[in-house]
Amino acid sequence: MAIAAAWYPDRPARTALVSGAFGYGAIPLILIAASAGDMARPLQVLAFAIPAVTAVCARFLREPPPRWWPDHLDPRRWAVDKSLNPALRHDLPAIREHSTREVLRQPVTRVMTALTVCVGAVALFDTAYLPSLGLAGGWRLRDGALALAAFAAGSGGIRTFAVRSAGRFGRRRVVVVAASAGAAAQLVLAEAGTHHALALLWLASCCAGAAGRLPAGADRLGSTLPDRGGAGAPAAQARPAAHASRGGSAMRIQRRKDARWDG
Repeated sequence: MAIAAAWYPDRPARTALVSGAFGYGAIPLILIAASAGDMARPLQVLAFAIPAVTAVCARFLREPPPRWWPDHLDPRRWAVDKSLNPALRHDLPAIREHSTREVLRQPVTRVMTALTVCVGAVALFDTAYLPSLGLAGGWRLRDGALALAAFAAGSGGIRTFAVRSAGRFGRRRVVVVAASAGAAAQLVLAEAGTHHALALLWLASCCAGAAGRLPAGADRLGSTLPDRGGAGAPAAQARPAAHASRGGSAMRIQRRKDARWDG
């Protein structure tokens, strides 16, 4: 995921598409687990297949050069031009590079941490509960597995949409909508189990998975922000950082007034 963000720093939706593999990549495994009477054989195959596929893919993955940026896009314009970077219309950039300690002191960090913990706890509960809910409702194991697969599909497939929506409407609005939709989806899941509505269970599972990942997808919009390069830095040195995780404990952030790059 970090490599995708490094190659496409101006297109965070592509990074979200890659990160969505954590969700929809589990769908084949869920369906195999539901259809296989004995899981020993599939698990043995996966134990060898996963390292082999990882090793093959690793041979083709290459990191971009340090401080790389696409040639067709001016990083200085990207930092200030709303037509190039629509996220600037709703989400104000930070002023400078902040340390981890400074970030932890901000009230919004505590709010986002609490929200992420709650959403993650509900997602883990749904993951464990959906197959049991299917069996308790008198359905087959495969029906419960399809509900879990729908949850995984929603969790992985929504991320690109979340990032694009956050850039268009603002991260705050997307997070509020996602949290509200996630709460409503839990109520619909309960009603689907009570009234034995299988189609409604699948739909609610997909919505619950999507709502559970919207806050993370929206927040990840800020993970590909240009590096300010320092006030008064020469234009040749003003190249964006490819990903927020670079720089160890510091977060790479941007500033609207980084037109001062030109000195």
